[in-house]
Amino acid sequence: MNNILGVFIYEFRMGIRRKGVWLAYGVIFLFYLFVIISTGQFLETPGMSTGDMWALTAVLAFIYNLFLPVVGGIAAVDRLIRDRSLHVSELLFSTGLKVSGYIFGKYLGALAAISLPALLGILAIRIYSLFLGAPLETIGMSVVTFLVINLPAYAFITAFSMACPLVIPTRVYQVLFTGYWFWGNFLYPGMFPTLSGTLLQASGRIPAEGWFGSVIEMVTSQGFTSTEAWINLGLIAACIALALLTAGKYLSIERRLA
Repeated sequence: MNNILGVFIYEFRMGIRRKGVWLAYGVIFLFYLFVIISTGQFLETPGMSTGDMWALTAVLAFIYNLFLPVVGGIAAVDRLIRDRSLHVSELLFSTGLKVSGYIFGKYLGALAAISLPALLGILAIRIYSLFLGAPLETIGMSVVTFLVINLPAYAFITAFSMACPLVIPTRVYQVLFTGYWFWGNFLYPGMFPTLSGTLLQASGRIPAEGWFGSVIEMVTSQGFTSTEAWINLGLIAACIALALLTAGKYLSIERRLA
């Protein structure tokens, strides 16, 4: 357990210090802030019902997932292959750390490192919105919607962005991942065959619609239910487990053949 914690701390510290990631998140959040201020349609007002405030906060969380996870996914692609190329993984395994513990610690550290800047950015915009008339309780609402709408998306892309580059060239994966994210999560299913109309999407649309109400129609509702939201998160968790188990199996075989 101490070894896993050490891997987590090492990975988190290394990831959180990447200035390029903070800069990319900052640019995107400035764009979101401009849209919110210029349109005014995503601001809660004191006269809104609690249900409508929850729904509008969920809409914002869903919209944040349009671009931010792309930055996180691209940032996570070198988390395992970098250790392999620098022989850091061999040093860690020499301490008695198992491959499963190594993968788990790296995954949690990378996930924390790419999701924390997103959470801080969302809270910064939310705090600024208080000066524009948004009620104070929307800060807590933003944290809750982040956990159930945004965090699963980061958890999903972190797992695959760590695992896939073990067998796919990094640049190729980055291009394929970016294309997948928009095709599989935000392309309207009536226009082109896509996963965005199914329970396999990771955009956060299904929990946003299923748990937080009809204001999601502002971004084209697909009528997902609360039950479907639970199924969606379960499928995401299963895909994450499959990706990490596959990565662990690949590294184990690689070590035996080395």
